[in-house]
Amino acid sequence: MAGAVGTLALLILALGSALVPAHGDVRPDLGVYSGRGIASAIGVVSRVPAETAGGIVYSEARLDIGKTRAIAAGATLGELGETFLQTSVGGYTNPSLVNAQYPPSNVYKSEASFGPGVSDAGQSVIDIHAVADGTPSAKANAIGGAGSIPGALRIGGGTSKTQSYVKEDGTVSTTSVASVHDVSVGNELAPLLTIGSMTSTATVEVPFGGKPKTNLSVQVTGALVSGAPVTITDQGITVANSAVVPAAVMQQVNAALAQLDQYGISVRTVPVDKEVTDTEGSVSGAALQFRYTVPSQVALPTDIGKDETLLLGEVIANATGRPRQPVDLGAAPPTDVSGVTATSTDTSLGSDLASTTPDLSTPAEQPAALGGYGATGPASSSAGAPPFQLPKRARNVVADRVLSGYRFIILVAVVAAAVYLIRNKTRLPE
Repeated sequence: MAGAVGTLALLILALGSALVPAHGDVRPDLGVYSGRGIASAIGVVSRVPAETAGGIVYSEARLDIGKTRAIAAGATLGELGETFLQTSVGGYTNPSLVNAQYPPSNVYKSEASFGPGVSDAGQSVIDIHAVADGTPSAKANAIGGAGSIPGALRIGGGTSKTQSYVKEDGTVSTTSVASVHDVSVGNELAPLLTIGSMTSTATVEVPFGGKPKTNLSVQVTGALVSGAPVTITDQGITVANSAVVPAAVMQQVNAALAQLDQYGISVRTVPVDKEVTDTEGSVSGAALQFRYTVPSQVALPTDIGKDETLLLGEVIANATGRPRQPVDLGAAPPTDVSGVTATSTDTSLGSDLASTTPDLSTPAEQPAALGGYGATGPASSSAGAPPFQLPKRARNVVADRVLSGYRFIILVAVVAAAVYLIRNKTRLPE
């Protein structure tokens, strides 16, 4: 009976261990770490009431000391935009926005997802998922189907995924990937710009005690402007490489891009933005920038959405890692406040404190031991360099003379007082 109970207890313990999320400890000498990755099939930057970043088919992974968070959405205007809509539009909710957090709370669990078949903001959402754990790691991904902005932009589908985590060796890593396919800009029946697929990948790694490494790559295939093949890079839009480019084709491409500008639609390439320090790296970019302005006669419930900048294949990655620095009590030579620099023959504070029979009549001697601390610490007798030194006190001749003068005056005063008291005691009564 006892054996059966023990076996059952072991079985329950094993099952409980399997159900509890794994929790890893970051190496103790990693003092500071953080990471943040953002990916959007279509990144959205709204300018009213203030600039706020969100996106369509959006994912975000955050990593900080003691907390990880993952966010995924079919469409969102970002935290600032969502807050503004919730407070200004009655009954506003975003059904395609999910949040995961570790440690979990009553509001955010460690894993959240939203199933397929959801239509949000003109985007057919297939799957969104976010998970955060204590390894530590945060991971989010979103998959979306066809969506469009009538008369301006249409995509056949897109994906985004982000992850921020700390490896066992102390490396802090963030990766963001966004892709869009079957893109058309302009009138859907006769688009001025079409793109087969675009994929952007941003990665930042900060090795433990090493220099941060950043990378951003953009791949664009099947790009056409008014039917003419073009090459899109972070340097601009150019006619695809060929032996001879007819002047008519160049004029056609330039005319199509100018026509988009006339419609309030601007298409620009996005330069790669990188910043690297000794402990932090960040990189951001997108395959293409698309901006449009809603005509004034079109009524919207708020001003948000009237002036938008869309970043197709937007990715942002940031990571920070800093080893814990030991406290250095210093090996720099001490400096005498009287202007005399201590030499290697000066007695250290530790050895001075070890002296239990000082000659207090000599000003150059150091004070007696305090609390029993010797030259090597409270309980150590091994030889070694003391943590720091103080120079010997130099004799101040002027001060000594002044002190001697005060002593003489006090002595005279004491003698005079004694004579006065003796006379009063021995004086005969009149």
